Amino acid sequence: MSLLEVKDLSIHFGGVKAVQNVSFSIDSGIVYSVIGPNGAGKTTLFNLITGVYTPTSGEIRLDGEIIQGKSPDELARRGMARTFQNLQICMNMSAIENVMVGAHLRLDRNLFKAMLRLPALKRRDEALREEAAGLMEFVGLGEYVGARADAGFLHHHHAGLGAGDRGVSGPGACRRPGPARGAGGGRRRRAG
Repeated sequence: MSLLEVKDLSIHFGGVKAVQNVSFSIDSGIVYSVIGPNGAGKTTLFNLITGVYTPTSGEIRLDGEIIQGKSPDELARRGMARTFQNLQICMNMSAIENVMVGAHLRLDRNLFKAMLRLPALKRRDEALREEAAGLMEFVGLGEYVGARADAGFLHHHHAGLGAGDRGVSGPGACRRPGPARGAGGGRRRRAG
């Protein structure tokens, strides 16, 4: 069974057929790309898959379950995350903290536990920091784990931080419309 299956997906805005009869499947553990010229419907396709738009027709399955009609926040909790091309890096945080932000849906959000900094919460934070560091290494930013986000980072470094925060958001399908802009060398090859 594929991680993500799209079958005969279409959406029409009035008389405009923005996406028409698109079908594909995505297996877990492989990076895929959607390419095409401006206006081809790439972003609309991502909006359909991530619940921003409801398709006119067709079917979308995540781990075998039909997901069209589910809200974007419900899909994000299931591992279907969408980010945007305009990365919002928090310059007053470290690079690794920017990556860790992506895990907010997986964390225990109990205010009382957070105020007491209970041992279980400390262990979870340490595990998350290790996971984020591993993702930064994967996208080619391992040398910046201890750096502040505003410490001389270039745009392609910011794109890498964005890729890391999507990775730490949890397992499942992860979507980012737009080019692998700024990802040089090996990072571009890994990005698709």
